Amino acid sequence: MEQEYSELLAAYRQGEPEMPEDFVKTLPPLRTELTERETEQILKMHESGRLTFGQIGQKMGITSAKTRHAYKWHYHHKAMEVLSRMQEKLESEAEKEALWNRYFGTNMSSKRRYELLSQRLAEMERQKKENPEKTQEGGLLEAQAEEQGIPQASGNLEAREERPAECERAKSARRNAGGEQEKGDGAKEPQA
Repeated sequence: MEQEYSELLAAYRQGEPEMPEDFVKTLPPLRTELTERETEQILKMHESGRLTFGQIGQKMGITSAKTRHAYKWHYHHKAMEVLSRMQEKLESEAEKEALWNRYFGTNMSSKRRYELLSQRLAEMERQKKENPEKTQEGGLLEAQAEEQGIPQASGNLEAREERPAECERAKSARRNAGGEQEKGDGAKEPQA
């Protein structure tokens, strides 16, 4: 083997062998980012054409993962822009943090988050025009979240302290439903 493939083995022993020049010339140029036009095409195909990310990727010559990432990133970027505009209108850091937790402390798609934030921003601007002296937004944010069914991120310490008791009650109820009954000292006694 040494005699027959000595040149090839020498190249491998010195590190990664060079690629043939013809192969390098046939490679497409490396694209690190999609253009704005390509991102718009992805959005249009996915939303109006109801194509999957895999189908869109095949049509555009990119992977489905890159297609999905571009779609989600577009809406994430737009949501961040809207959120920063909303936070500029709020006065206290607590209100800004509550706003962040309300929309980013929950599990929802980037598109849904952008839609909710856009609706909320439009409502804040409308309310400011109707009632310019009202600047407290905290209560309005909570009411809006409840109306739209947005789950609240648990930053409330009192709610966290209540949970262990609720868990113990739930465990006790499951045990009792399963045919076990607790004695006064905490030991379990099977029911007959």
